[in-house]
Amino acid sequence: MPKAMPHLLVLVVVLSLLAACSSSQSGDGDGSAASLATDGPATVDDTDGLVPVPPVVLITKTAADDPDRFESSRLIVEAWNTAGIEAELLPVDAAVLAERTFTGKDYDVYFVSYGPTTDRLDPENMMAV
Repeated sequence: MPKAMPHLLVLVVVLSLLAACSSSQSGDGDGSAASLATDGPATVDDTDGLVPVPPVVLITKTAADDPDRFESSRLIVEAWNTAGIEAELLPVDAAVLAERTFTGKDYDVYFVSYGPTTDRLDPENMMAV
């Protein structure tokens, strides 16, 4: 994997998150940067019955199994936490990753990468994802 790929991936994820968060604001402000800076944070007065959202868990291979994928995942989780999205990294071995993702569908987010190998040339192989 080229060295720039993990950084490019993190950039794409962060920009996607920023784009999703940049929708127009309701309220007295006009949505401009100056108005948003002075409006202050949105608050919820009635929190009775509300349950906090649990942290997002990103599951990936261990650093020993795939150092590039692990580092990319670590950077993504770090960026999410910096953006205020509670996230945790869960590195697991390849067998557990396959069981929880492809077989069991037991994950919030997982980081997968596909390299150019001959067994991946058949589109039927991707239909299980």
